[in-house]
Amino acid sequence: MASNRHISIVNSERFEFAISQALKVMLAARAPFKVIDVIKAARYEDGSTVGETTLYAKNSDGAFVHGKLLSKIKAASLSSRSKRIPRGARRKTPVSGAARELSGDGPLQRQLVEQEVELLGLRAALDQLGLVVLRRQMDLYTILTAMNLLTRGSVLDIQRWLRELEAELPSTVDIGELRSTAAALDVQCRGVIRKV
Repeated sequence: MASNRHISIVNSERFEFAISQALKVMLAARAPFKVIDVIKAARYEDGSTVGETTLYAKNSDGAFVHGKLLSKIKAASLSSRSKRIPRGARRKTPVSGAARELSGDGPLQRQLVEQEVELLGLRAALDQLGLVVLRRQMDLYTILTAMNLLTRGSVLDIQRWLRELEAELPSTVDIGELRSTAAALDVQCRGVIRKV
């Protein structure tokens, strides 16, 4: 029984870490996002996706197991989406914005509206791709830092790559946290090496 509880706690910690990292990436990108975007971007250490139902899981009391995390994501999501439009400004949908600018309902108007909707979809896809690239850069920085620690800084190429990556990462990325994650990875690797 205690073994199952330990597995549950470990899985819960892995889940919360994956979600927290995805949220940090979303916040670093400074683009509007929804809760589902954070869930889709979240990955475990092995690269597998997290489950949406896990975030909404409830305990025996009926309260959310990850209630604090869910509240944090919802607040960040709301904040990211509300920053895009100044107070007092009306929200426009792609269709309503284009429809007001053109008079009549001819084929040209429909075509313009369709193109605007397609453009917005492409922009959203580009934003999502940017988030994926940022996440991979952060992962690469963490791995290279761990390798640098393992080799005690003796591989100059690793140090050069780290400097280049550090220059590319946005200022909103917490380099200190990536380094502490790398230090933990270094400790794990040294433990495995000692056993071999």
